[in-house]
Amino acid sequence: MKKITLLTYMLILSTFAFAEKPASKAPQIHILADKMSVFYFRVDKALLGAVLEVTDSNGTVLISQTITNRKVLVDFFYESAGNYTIKITKDDFQKEFSLAKKEGLPFIQTEVKEEILVVQQ
Repeated sequence: MKKITLLTYMLILSTFAFAEKPASKAPQIHILADKMSVFYFRVDKALLGAVLEVTDSNGTVLISQTITNRKVLVDFFYESAGNYTIKITKDDFQKEFSLAKKEGLPFIQTEVKEEILVVQQ
């Protein structure tokens, strides 16, 4: 009886020893909102210190900033209508998102300097 129990335990242990270990989990970016002129997302802790870069359709870099908090809001309210790319880069990790702003500023007649507001919470 002892031999059968011992063999069973050895079989179970050898199964766990030779089982394939899971690959390292890639950092995740969770989009919380991308409606109207706001892009709001949350990053994993592994992406703290990553570089957030926003470019327009011509490839011009509008803003480049380091991510210091897990939740980030990029506000395109003062930007003109067009296509924008949000790129997040850290070491070998790189992820791009697109945002198409369909209309410009409503009801504003004054001259406003175009700028992108990035809020980290």
